[in-house]
Amino acid sequence: AEGEQALNGNVPGPNIPSSMIEPHVPPQRPDFPDPLAGSLVAELKIMINNLDASSLTELERQQLKAQYLDCFSRGLGLPTDALQADPRGQAYQVGLVAESPTACSIVAYTPKSLGSSDVSQLQASLESPSLDDLLKRATLNVLGSSSGAIRGSLEVMNPSISLLTVPATASTHMKDVDCDFLCMYWPIILGGLLLTCVGGLLAGFLLFKQPPSKKASRKTRGLLASDNEQGQSNYEASEYDDFESRASGEEGDVSIWASEPSWDNSPGRSMPGSARERPAERGDTD
Repeated sequence: AEGEQALNGNVPGPNIPSSMIEPHVPPQRPDFPDPLAGSLVAELKIMINNLDASSLTELERQQLKAQYLDCFSRGLGLPTDALQADPRGQAYQVGLVAESPTACSIVAYTPKSLGSSDVSQLQASLESPSLDDLLKRATLNVLGSSSGAIRGSLEVMNPSISLLTVPATASTHMKDVDCDFLCMYWPIILGGLLLTCVGGLLAGFLLFKQPPSKKASRKTRGLLASDNEQGQSNYEASEYDDFESRASGEEGDVSIWASEPSWDNSPGRSMPGSARERPAERGDTD
């Protein structure tokens, strides 16, 4: 409850008259370096003693980070969108890291121009008593003096600045600077075209080329039909030859027909005037 009243301005900050806090005018945002050449950032870090960050609720943590962001912007003369909790993180944020059960650190990153390693102005602002007072008041406004996270008198200490070079990848440059739709998604487009071509070729192969198995089956059926026709023809020819041979044998084997009874018009009966009767007639006359 006291923290909510502090956020609404109902509870005055300890030992800091309200007349000392001037209206905040956001300064101009510093220019970011070319991502292709790499980004030079300054790591700003300051410790608050007797504040246990591990015992904070999520709501208290978010409220403190929002207040500390405003304090850094005021005390260091930087716009809020030039402060990040991570070198590659989102703007408008600061980090809150628990160092021990009785201390935590506020961490922020801000861009620096390439080739410029002069951080004396930032260092002086980070060590100024006005920033210390802003951070203490913001902490008490959010948590209240009776909060269990406050383990004693708050002390702002150990301000430090470090320069870090964060190289930017070419893909980040292409996506954020001057890359259009085609240069960003050409691998996906190329893959889609290749799949389309392969699918078209496969469909054409399946639709217009008859499978070899069907051709082989048709050829096999044709050969079987031809063999059947040839066999039927040979069978008919054989039957005809047998019939002819039987017929010729019946007419030519006279001895067999002579021993059998003869009937009219039978092959074994001699016809009048035939050659078979002529010798008999001559014998009778003799």
